[in-house]
Amino acid sequence: MGVNNGKKRLTDAERRVQDLKSQSKPNAKDLARINTLDAEIASSTEELEELQTKTGAIEAAIKDLEKKILKIGGYKLLKQKSTVDGIRLLHQLANEEVTKAEVMKATAEKNIVKYTSGVETNRAALEKVEKELEELKDQLAEVAQYLEDLKEKVEAAQAAQESSKDDLDQLKQQLQEKREEIDEFRKKELEITQKLADKKKESAENERSSESLSIEYFKFRVLTATRSDDDDDDEEEGSGEGAVKQEHADSAPPKKARQRTPSTELYIYSADELARFKKRDMLADSEYLDEKLKNTNPNLNVLKEYKKREEEFMNRAKDLEETTAAHDAQKQLYDGLRKQRLDEFMAGFSSISLKLEEMYQMITLGGNAELELVDSMDPFSEGIIFSVMPPEKSWKNISNLSGGEKTLSSLALVFALHVFKPTPLYFMDEIDAALDFRNVSIVANYIKDRTKNAQFLIISLSHRLIGIYKTANATQSVSIDNHALAGQTIKAVPTAAA
Repeated sequence: MGVNNGKKRLTDAERRVQDLKSQSKPNAKDLARINTLDAEIASSTEELEELQTKTGAIEAAIKDLEKKILKIGGYKLLKQKSTVDGIRLLHQLANEEVTKAEVMKATAEKNIVKYTSGVETNRAALEKVEKELEELKDQLAEVAQYLEDLKEKVEAAQAAQESSKDDLDQLKQQLQEKREEIDEFRKKELEITQKLADKKKESAENERSSESLSIEYFKFRVLTATRSDDDDDDEEEGSGEGAVKQEHADSAPPKKARQRTPSTELYIYSADELARFKKRDMLADSEYLDEKLKNTNPNLNVLKEYKKREEEFMNRAKDLEETTAAHDAQKQLYDGLRKQRLDEFMAGFSSISLKLEEMYQMITLGGNAELELVDSMDPFSEGIIFSVMPPEKSWKNISNLSGGEKTLSSLALVFALHVFKPTPLYFMDEIDAALDFRNVSIVANYIKDRTKNAQFLIISLSHRLIGIYKTANATQSVSIDNHALAGQTIKAVPTAAA
């Protein structure tokens, strides 16, 4: 807006210059008058020269007469002469003033014409500027309203931020509780899984035991049922090979019965089915089953290996549980330390910010300074911005200040840190180099007041002067204290050969 207004003013000024140039050019009448005046000036100059020649002779004669009069008149004449000279001087000054007044009158008449046209132009420009001013006032009102809306939004955002912090803490606490519940559920799940595996193992062993017992019981029942038929079987053995084959074929139904799935309930044969069983076939089947049982000898070492692996698994599960508990405890401790660090940092940051503003206002007799977090959600990730507003100036970053302003800002921060957490000893090197007398006095008085609980070592160039010079190819130095030198002798001490 300022640049646009400057461009408009520059355009108006250029147009005004063109108008004034066009108005200042002489017209034909003015040229004729100028020529006439030049001719009159030439003739008047010639007459003036003649008059000056005559005047010179008359003035010489007057001087001779004045000398004669002075010789005759004496003191009274000298007094009258001085009076006449004073009157002549006043007359000459009056003539010069009249001439100047006439020149100023002519100039003023010309300027009246110019200024009249300039006033009209300025009135038009003033009306235009007033319209622009009204527009700017409207825009300013809109901007002010916009700023008010922004302030309300910022306040709402800050309130939301505060509430979000509380919500975040609650969510973290709920998350921790849920994690603890999940860990408990995992423990219960592991125990249930282990119990289920044990039950399945017992069920499998029981099924194998039940099958073996059913088979043994079945064999026992069959053998006891066939003992009564031993005599009949011996007679039938001599009837020939064809008869054995026929009897063996007749005993097919019992074989089917033996191939049934073992169960706790034994199959009850009828009298006709039992009549088909023969001793030889039953013995052959018994020997076959015994041989099969011997060939299917189970590896019992697998159970030992399983128990060993089960014990190892339980130890690993116990280690996992202990490690998870230790991890959760350390994480809880870490979160607590982070929260403690954030709380302590924000408390110190707020206190230092308030003291910084107070110290800067005291040092500069006005002005303002503040510390601002780059990321308020995570203060330790981005850093801090140090902004300063010197007296009668706008807000600036500390890197954009002059040397003296940087010194005052840094000292205000050091003093604020000293108030927050005093340090027993301070070293300051030429802090007054860029300060004027007033600021040096303010800083010195404050440091003097703070020496009650701390020591300040300040290096400055204002207490002693060191001079270096060369004499007889050797460098000499002399030190002079900054006080009266009356009655003292300055001694030069050689320091090093040139």
